Amino acid sequence: MMNLKKQLLTGILITMMILISACSTPTATPDTAATIAANVSIAQTAAAIQTSAAMTEIASIPTDTPTPEPTVTITLTPTSNKVFLTLTRDTYCRTGVLSSFPSVTLLSAGQTVEVIGQNPSQDSFYVEEPDHTGSRCWVWGQ
Repeated sequence: MMNLKKQLLTGILITMMILISACSTPTATPDTAATIAANVSIAQTAAAIQTSAAMTEIASIPTDTPTPEPTVTITLTPTSNKVFLTLTRDTYCRTGVLSSFPSVTLLSAGQTVEVIGQNPSQDSFYVEEPDHTGSRCWVWGQ
């Protein structure tokens, strides 16, 4: 008898659970086509607003063409592109920027040499050796 009551009670509980779950409101499935249509509509509205703003901006640009003013013409006198260095004291011209490099020649104070380049530290100059055309060496900038 006790077993029959348990079975009956279990059956009633299961039936009630099924009935309760059937009474809940069904969840709506999203309408993909409607979502896409809404997004397209929003994008078109934004584009129309931007176009309207751009047309308003273009309309506010003045259309008067300014009259060109005469300009002054400056005539430049060409100068030499070469840079020269006049030595203030006797200086060794070397194969490299350091004093440890071998000396090529001794340049005299007052002598002018053509500068070809400068090292990154800007403390030495690569010069055309005046006594030997086409020969180059380094002098210390101090």
